[in-house]
Amino acid sequence: MTFVCDICQRLPGSHSFKKIGVNENINYFYTCPAKAIKYDDNKGILKHYKGILDNYPNEDWIWVFDGKGFEMKHAMNIGLAIDLAKLIATYKKTLKKIYIINPSWHIKSIINITAPFLHDEIKKNIHIEDDPISVAMVPK
Repeated sequence: MTFVCDICQRLPGSHSFKKIGVNENINYFYTCPAKAIKYDDNKGILKHYKGILDNYPNEDWIWVFDGKGFEMKHAMNIGLAIDLAKLIATYKKTLKKIYIINPSWHIKSIINITAPFLHDEIKKNIHIEDDPISVAMVPK
């Protein structure tokens, strides 16, 4: 059964996390928190991420995190960042990379704040890309 976010069903664009393709048997997921209408819906966001990732048990994946438009209002939600770090840790065996594109200083600060909550396997897979075009392996 494929997960469907009930909140996004009622109000499309509430959360931002979706599969954007597959390349060489690796699933690619994309998020841009600034595009999410309910960027501060912690419980719903966590349920959305978990629901989608649970559709791909034991499958390799890459997370493309787009920081375009990420502002202080997003950065202030440290609790969500920590909870997402913990949630992502449950999928660390299949997570191959996290590409952070269009990073703002807010995002770089959050990475420093959440680092103690990240498993070493996850930390080594975080790649900050100031030039999003350099993430050429992302499917179109």
